[in-house]
Amino acid sequence: MFGSGLIVFAVAVYLLSFFAYKKENTKLALILVVFGGLLLRMATASDPYLHNWDERYHALVAKHLANHFLLPTLYDHPVLRNNYQSWTTSHIWVHKQPLPLWAMALGIKVFGTNEIAIRIPSVILSTLAIYLTYLICLTLFKSQRMALCAAFLHSINGLIIEITGGRVATDHVDLFFLFFVELGVFFSVRYMSKRSLVSCLFIGTSMGLAILCKWMPALIILPVWTVLGFDRTKFKEYMIHTLVIVLSCVCIFLPWQLYIHAHFPQESKWEAGFNLKHLTEVLDGQTGGPLYYLEKAMSTAHEFILLILAWLFYRLLLVKPDRRILALMVWIILPVLFFSMAKTKMQAYTLFIFPAVFIVVAFFLDALARYKSDNKVKTGLVWFVVFAGFVLPVRYAIERIKPFEPREKDKTAMTIEKKELNKKNLSANTILFNDSNSIETMFYTHFTSYPQKPNETERDTIQKQGCEYRVLPDNRAR
Repeated sequence: MFGSGLIVFAVAVYLLSFFAYKKENTKLALILVVFGGLLLRMATASDPYLHNWDERYHALVAKHLANHFLLPTLYDHPVLRNNYQSWTTSHIWVHKQPLPLWAMALGIKVFGTNEIAIRIPSVILSTLAIYLTYLICLTLFKSQRMALCAAFLHSINGLIIEITGGRVATDHVDLFFLFFVELGVFFSVRYMSKRSLVSCLFIGTSMGLAILCKWMPALIILPVWTVLGFDRTKFKEYMIHTLVIVLSCVCIFLPWQLYIHAHFPQESKWEAGFNLKHLTEVLDGQTGGPLYYLEKAMSTAHEFILLILAWLFYRLLLVKPDRRILALMVWIILPVLFFSMAKTKMQAYTLFIFPAVFIVVAFFLDALARYKSDNKVKTGLVWFVVFAGFVLPVRYAIERIKPFEPREKDKTAMTIEKKELNKKNLSANTILFNDSNSIETMFYTHFTSYPQKPNETERDTIQKQGCEYRVLPDNRAR
């Protein structure tokens, strides 16, 4: 009921935003759009359980990082021999870059070990990203109407909202990555008006932080910055500024890479190779054809996106070159091409291009809204397309968020059951087995837990370490 109530409140807030815009109070309209987006994100973040992929793993590692900031572990105290090549059962966990996990660990430090604590950082950054989209669009096109439209589309996007709440795979990692890539683009846009070394420092820092979320796709910031700011008459300045961006970026992301390769060489080497396998192999059954991301973009980003991209190509090639549009196209097309060539495909891999999509959609809808014709049929058709450009994303958001569907009762019951384990009279060194939700158990309790039943050798190992064990009853899957 809490989540549903927030969503109803959000609808009212968006209506107030529309009326504020009609009265030319754009500042209030923007505040209400951002607030509406915050409410939608809070609603999805209120799920009273951890989600299967990949939130529960990220949450458990974050819980341990809260106790030892530089030691990333999944099984914090493994009593059995662990497989460092399995990111779902390993001890040392360097499967993902650390920045989102550190933020989640900070949430746990401040708010305790619970679901909301690990989602608060994503809710904050996801909401700030709405404002960044507004600022980028406004700075590029000097149009309050376009900027508000882009911010609105960002605020209601169903996939971003689900990612923020941890409901779908890659969750908080890709949300953080989106934010810092967009932050780097924002500073790149600001660089157009003030070509300073300080701006370059901010761009490089943002890119380094993005790499600390999700590795090298963060480099998309560089070509976007180049398109926006390159001037052939100032080539020497361009080279110096590029050097500042690259060096500041390296200073941010390199220390962690050196640290984990020095302290966890075996695990780091394996994960580096595993990451490369995404390009050459289908991992975890995540596959798709060469048009996977273009097809997904029509449902996850905006249903008009292919039409709009074709129109923008036409404008750039045959009508009017525009480096602002070109920069946005680079932001969209290069990642799509790169990830389309990779064998492993997932819908959120290109999430960081979504702000650019919202801006080009706003540009398209604004151009239609300015279209004038004496032909009533043409005018009616144009306004129908504009109307659909807003309504279809709303419909998609409802489909993704599922505002009035009940919580998953099995997961809720399982979570309550795990929390109750803390109240049972079990020894502190008890090891649990036959636990189909072992990751959740370790998040909500201080016990080490395994999904399998122990064999004779494992029982002997446990007893030699002075531990007790308990085999949970069968049919406990939730």
